[in-house]
Amino acid sequence: MNIIVVGCGKVGYTIAKYLSEEDNDLVMIDTKEDTFEKILESLDVMVVRGNGLSAKALEEANVREADMAICVTSSDETNILCCMTAKRLGAKYVIARVRDPEYALELDQLKEDLGLDMIINPEQQAALEIARLIRFPTANGIETFVGGKVESVSFRVTEENPLVNKTVLQSFAKRRPDVLLISVERKAEVFVPHGDTVLLADDIVRVLGQPAAVSDFFKEMGIVTGKVKDAMIIGGGRITHYLAKILSSYNIQLKILEIDEETCLRLSEDIPDAIIIQGDGTDEDVLRSENIGKASVVICLTDRDEENLVVALYARQCGAQKTILKVNHISIDLVKSLGFDSVICPKNITAYKIIRRVRGLKNSEGMSQIQTMYKIAETEDDRIEALEFNATREETCLRTPLKDLRLKKGILVGCIVRNGHVITPSGLTEIHENDSVIIVAKNEELSTLDDIMADGGGMFA
Repeated sequence: MNIIVVGCGKVGYTIAKYLSEEDNDLVMIDTKEDTFEKILESLDVMVVRGNGLSAKALEEANVREADMAICVTSSDETNILCCMTAKRLGAKYVIARVRDPEYALELDQLKEDLGLDMIINPEQQAALEIARLIRFPTANGIETFVGGKVESVSFRVTEENPLVNKTVLQSFAKRRPDVLLISVERKAEVFVPHGDTVLLADDIVRVLGQPAAVSDFFKEMGIVTGKVKDAMIIGGGRITHYLAKILSSYNIQLKILEIDEETCLRLSEDIPDAIIIQGDGTDEDVLRSENIGKASVVICLTDRDEENLVVALYARQCGAQKTILKVNHISIDLVKSLGFDSVICPKNITAYKIIRRVRGLKNSEGMSQIQTMYKIAETEDDRIEALEFNATREETCLRTPLKDLRLKKGILVGCIVRNGHVITPSGLTEIHENDSVIIVAKNEELSTLDDIMADGGGMFA
């Protein structure tokens, strides 16, 4: 697809990085020429120096042939106007980043009135991600497929867990054939496991299955899935604004620490059920006085990655049951190496949401069969994704037992949904027309189900 990205900041660069890896033709527009050096060194894109509101700059970026324009400058109003201009000049599809909470309740109306195809709010998306983690406190990540019929949940394996030092075959195929292990993160490595893979303490693993089966599996493992009753949030920014409203609706007791008086007053008005405390969330005396160690979950959402990391470390040391922290600059791998599994990065959440929309458009235009896509594990060099396909009659892999298909290395058929019935596949399982098929893939760009096959390579395991 031909895509224009206006704004070369953190979010713009991250979006361009992922989209350029998927055979899209990208042009980036920004007023700051010094931002282009890093972009041109690391990404295969074209750049245009200019204002995204300028018809001249958009014309230079070939907007009339653009399938999509994504506007992610630091100004909501600029993004909205830029999208309107790009649409008027011929862009087929436009996406605007809009962050101000005052617009939050009016986004649907804005889209309709201004002709925008999609509005994305990184902070709101981050808040939704955190809320999902809190509803399943022992999980590090939760994704759903096929309208909620299938879910994938990740968690850290502890020394006491029955999975430790056992093979995948012993723990899953024999004990829980209705739950499939689809990925393992081990230190700086991520991989799709095989039947003889031995799980170790501190591995972060992800399972896939029907929600009821996954819940039963967690109970068998002795992993608590109880409801969170209280939460402490450090920092009162935009994510906190959205998150507090969500958690209040869950009847979770909230305590928010924020150093700025004006922000505290605004939060008190917006979230009357929460306890708002004006104080430095990095001050040990303040944290101790507010009993940070007794909190069910501590969520670190200041504007500084370093502060979030230090407070999360302190909260864990004091005995907090669960910690969630936000980062923008620090490597997620580095943070996870310190034992933190629930790490939120708004720019990455935004990028992947846009990528899912791009793939959805390719699907609607016959360029792809992907229904949904989620990044389930990632390091600097590798990534594992779970993709939901709709099987069409044109696929050559239909009506063939999976054990007889030659699959690319790092490919796993995770789940099949046929006529509403969920099938956990074995080597004898076949894919039929109109099946929803969840594929787990490492470092592969897939557009159709047939892309999972290779002339040679590993057999289905």
